[in-house]
Amino acid sequence: MHNKPVLGLSLSVSVGDSFAEFALIENSEIRAQKRIQHSRENLKLNLQQFLQAQDPLKPQQAFVAVRLSRKVIEAQLLERMAHVLTAGMQFWPRVSSHTQSKLTQDDLFLSLQERILASGEVVEPLTDTELQRVAQELKEQKIKKISIQLLHSARNPVHLKKATDFFKAQGLEVFTPTLLDHPHEIPVWNRNILNSNIQNLIDTRLEEVKEGLKGVLEKDKILTLKRSAFETEADPLSSLFAGLQMLAHTQSKEPVDVLYLGLEKFVLLIGGAHSQIWKSPWGEVALAHQKQLELNIQPTQGLELNAFGRFDFSTREEGWEPGPMFLGRGQKMTLLDLFSDNAKFKKIAGLEDRVQAAGVQRFKNALYALTKISSTPQADPTQLVKELQSLMFNKLCLETQLHRENKKLHIVGPLAGVFANAFKKSPSTTVEAEDFQESLSLLNSSESLA
Repeated sequence: MHNKPVLGLSLSVSVGDSFAEFALIENSEIRAQKRIQHSRENLKLNLQQFLQAQDPLKPQQAFVAVRLSRKVIEAQLLERMAHVLTAGMQFWPRVSSHTQSKLTQDDLFLSLQERILASGEVVEPLTDTELQRVAQELKEQKIKKISIQLLHSARNPVHLKKATDFFKAQGLEVFTPTLLDHPHEIPVWNRNILNSNIQNLIDTRLEEVKEGLKGVLEKDKILTLKRSAFETEADPLSSLFAGLQMLAHTQSKEPVDVLYLGLEKFVLLIGGAHSQIWKSPWGEVALAHQKQLELNIQPTQGLELNAFGRFDFSTREEGWEPGPMFLGRGQKMTLLDLFSDNAKFKKIAGLEDRVQAAGVQRFKNALYALTKISSTPQADPTQLVKELQSLMFNKLCLETQLHRENKKLHIVGPLAGVFANAFKKSPSTTVEAEDFQESLSLLNSSESLA
């Protein structure tokens, strides 16, 4: 990677859903690194142990990023949180979405009688009586947290400010949208709704990191990624993109596409390109970000029989809790189980001592059992594994090739060494030998840190 010089000794911490990465870097040289799995190891304690093992070396500053998956965010969306919108617009976020995923339950969209025109002119003032009516609804439903989205508040925030002050005085936790002068209201509202839901999740993770650094660094030396390289506003949602997209943003002077093969996600980042709209699973969101694509092939994708009775990859991701079967706890077959006998796979940091022989055998037994009800009951399981590996490589290569926009492709991430051979025939492709690419990329993000 083409790192910018970072003076002194710095700690980089990247926290994902299932894994966290620590890297201690001095003048862009890696001094120590570690990966942990949340379900097996405590983030705070392991961070403390990691730093103690490097004594007397102590970081002068820390760079922290938190990333959340769709599964975790959707679980949080079930929280009892109300959304207050202009009367007549309360179902816009739901109706305008082309997805089946909901940002919140329909009964938690409430309305306020008020109206401001696109010119900023107030045509229906917001009254205290109207605010008190909604406050009573919130009280009856025992709602303590709300987000407010009022039509054309970017042009004239008078009603938004009045409502915000009123509900805060009622003891409610209130979230309001960034006043972006965006041509469409819904992407701005969706951003506010998502921000209000993930704020506590990110704060909880950040607090664990800060507790782990207590006595080592003062809080003003712990810098958290609050926005992406393309965002002027700092909020939880934009921070989700910050760590990964710096991989493409800082690779070289010329645009390079980056294929990130992580343990939790496979993502293609398009160098030199960005978008103002994120087409999220919950609809369009006003969020400037590095143009990227989550591939249809993912590391913990399930294996199943398709409609023709043949083995294929499902659209379901099993995740790392309990994880692939080779860990010894998983009960469902995943893509990564196909590679559990791979020597390189067993050397990956965070997995090297966790591949369980009993788990690997359980996967083989499950695969063999499933062949008996497949359309090819006489299939040899060993040959079947090789065919599924080949199918995975073909899908990975094809999808990457279809969406690439630059001549050069750089492959990074902990699984790069395992899967990059699929691209070895391409002279324009390079593979990064180093691990922990996401955590290292944080050091290139100093201009995006609080």
